Amino acid sequence: MARTPRDLVIDARPRGPRTVLFDLETLRSAADVGGWQNCHRMGIALGVVCHLEDDRFEVFPESRVADLSATLCAADLVVGFNIRRFDYRVLAGYTGEDYERTLPT
Repeated sequence: MARTPRDLVIDARPRGPRTVLFDLETLRSAADVGGWQNCHRMGIALGVVCHLEDDRFEVFPESRVADLSATLCAADLVVGFNIRRFDYRVLAGYTGEDYERTLPT
């Protein structure tokens, strides 16, 4: 069956803001890695993002760090507690990105 232009519907509505709440839990403690200055070595047990406008959560295990990073980079605003000094640095241990400078937080 051939597709016609009527079958190809494009949603042209303007997309609203993409605000996410972000938190992560680590595999290791500060004591395990030699102090808080080494939080980039703690590893990610689980990252969680709440997409506020969509009213949904997304969970990222360590194996999906690249997807977590992409989700944060696609957001218009990232909100969290102590994410600049902690969560972003833990995530950067995997990617080398400077999230504190590049993400709208």
